[in-house]
Amino acid sequence: MRKNLVSLVAFALAGSGLATATPIDLDVREPTTIFLRTDGVVRPDVLLDQVRRADEPGIRAILDRARFTRGAAGLDDATLDRLLTNERLRTGRIAPDPRFDLYVTLPADAKTADLIARLESTDGVLMVGEAPTPVAPPSPAASTADYENSQRYLNASSAGGIGAKDAWALGLSGAGVSMCDIEYDFDDAHCDLPAITVLGGTPQSPYGNSHGTAVFGEMVSFDDGVGTTGIAFGADDLYFAPTYIDSVYDIGAAVYRATAAMPAGSVIVLEVQIRGPNYADDGTQDGLVPMEWWPAYYDSVMNAIANGMIVVQAAGNGAENLDDPAYATGNWNHHPFLPENDSGSIIVGAGAAWPSCWGYAARTMLYFSNHGSRVNVQGYGNCVATTGYGDLDGTASCDFTAGFSGTSSATPIVAGACMLLQEFARDTLGRSLECAELREILISTGTPQASPSDGHIGPLPDVIAALDAIDPPPPPCTADFTGDGRVDGADLGVMMTWFGSGGFPGDLDGNGTIDGADLGAFLIQWGPCPE
Repeated sequence: MRKNLVSLVAFALAGSGLATATPIDLDVREPTTIFLRTDGVVRPDVLLDQVRRADEPGIRAILDRARFTRGAAGLDDATLDRLLTNERLRTGRIAPDPRFDLYVTLPADAKTADLIARLESTDGVLMVGEAPTPVAPPSPAASTADYENSQRYLNASSAGGIGAKDAWALGLSGAGVSMCDIEYDFDDAHCDLPAITVLGGTPQSPYGNSHGTAVFGEMVSFDDGVGTTGIAFGADDLYFAPTYIDSVYDIGAAVYRATAAMPAGSVIVLEVQIRGPNYADDGTQDGLVPMEWWPAYYDSVMNAIANGMIVVQAAGNGAENLDDPAYATGNWNHHPFLPENDSGSIIVGAGAAWPSCWGYAARTMLYFSNHGSRVNVQGYGNCVATTGYGDLDGTASCDFTAGFSGTSSATPIVAGACMLLQEFARDTLGRSLECAELREILISTGTPQASPSDGHIGPLPDVIAALDAIDPPPPPCTADFTGDGRVDGADLGVMMTWFGSGGFPGDLDGNGTIDGADLGAFLIQWGPCPE
C-alpha cells in the first residue's frame, strides 16, 4: 500500500506540452509532508496527539517536531459551514469536511514510512499518504511570430478560433464576471495585466512566475493596442489563489478560498495536474492526470460547483486515455473519470492551433494531451501568444511569448470563452449559467475535433454559436410575402393566388406544391413577425 500511495499523490503544474523540453525535478520534498483524513468522529489533530502520547518513542519524537496545517487552511468555520451546507442543499451529497483533513509537515530526517504505517492501522483513519508536492513545468518553445497574428485563437470559428473578436463586436468583454486562477505564482506587476487580488498567503514558486502570467494574459490582458489582448479583457474582479503556501502544497485549499471569495457564476481556472497510476517517473510528464484523481481535491471541485462556480481545469499532459481500466481501480475506490462519478467540471484537452503548428492539423489532438470520454472540450495546446516567458520581448514585467503550450495554454482559452458567455447570459437571461449548462453549450455548439479516432478531446468552443444556443434567434417569418413585418390577410391573398402551384415562396414545407399543409404552416405564423 505504501508504494501505491507514493505513486499517486505527487503533483505538478500543468505546463507546456513539450514533455521532453526540460527535465522535471521531482525531488523537491524538503521537508516531507503527509496527508491525513479521519472519519469525522475524531479530529485528525486529536488523533495524532493520542498516537503521540500512546506510542513508542520513535513515533513520539517524529510528531513532537511536526507542524500541522488543517485542510482549507485560512478559511474560518462559518465560511466552511456555509460552503458545505450549500453543497448538501443543492446536491444532497454529504461532502467530506476539510476540517478533518490535516497536512503533517515532518522534519527532513523523519522516518515517514513508519508514521504512515502506524496511522494506517489506527481506527478512524480513512486516508493517509505522502502529500502532494509541486514539480517544474517545461518551458515553452521559442517563437518570433507577431503578437497579434499569433493570437489566432481570438479569430472567428471560420478562421480556426473561438470567435472572441466577433463577440467583442457585439459588446461582450467578460465585464462583471469574476475569475480566479489557481496555480503557483504570477507577475503581479506585469505591464499588460490588470489588478489581481491574491487569496491567502504570499504565493511561492520554485519555478518562476511566467506560467501564471501567461495564463492570465490569454484571459484578461489589456485591450490597449500593445502586446496581447485577453479574451475577456473587460473583466476586473480578478483573483489568484496560490497552491503553495508556507511549505504546504494544497490545491483543495485554494479551491475553497476561491469559492468563498467570489459570487455564484464566477469562473475558477485550475492550472494543475497530478500523478496517476501510470506515471512514468522518467523526467517527462507521461502519466500525469487531472487533479480530480486525488480524492480531497475532487471534493473541493464538487463543493465549488455546488456553490455556483464554473470550474475549468486542465486535462493534463500525460498522454493518457482516461477511459483506461487503470482509472477504475484502487485510489481508495475513488474513480472520478467514470461517468457516474463526473464532478461536473469542464476538463480541457490540448488541440493543435490553426492553421497548423508543429506539423499538426488544426483541432487534432496533440500527442501529449490526456484524452477520453471525460475530456469535454479543447483549446489551443501549442503556439499560443500571451504575456510572460519573454521569447518575443524579454523586458522585465513586460515580457511576451508566442510559444505557450500544453493543456496549460488550452484551458484559459476555454475559461475566457466561459466568461464571455456568462456575461451574455446575465444580460439576456437575467441569471448566471450553471457549470453543467455551460459545459453542454460548449460541447453542443463547438467546432468539432479533427481526427477524433486519435483520442477524444472534444470540440473547440465557438462563442458565437454558443450565444445563439443561450438566446436562440427568432424563427424566420417566411409567410410575410409582402415584407411589411406581419403575416395577415394581404399575405393570405398572395398565397391563394399560388395555391396548387409550385416554385413560389408559399411552398413553406418544401414538398414542391403549395397545398393545405402550407396553408396550415402559414396560419401558425399569423400576426407580427418575431423581432
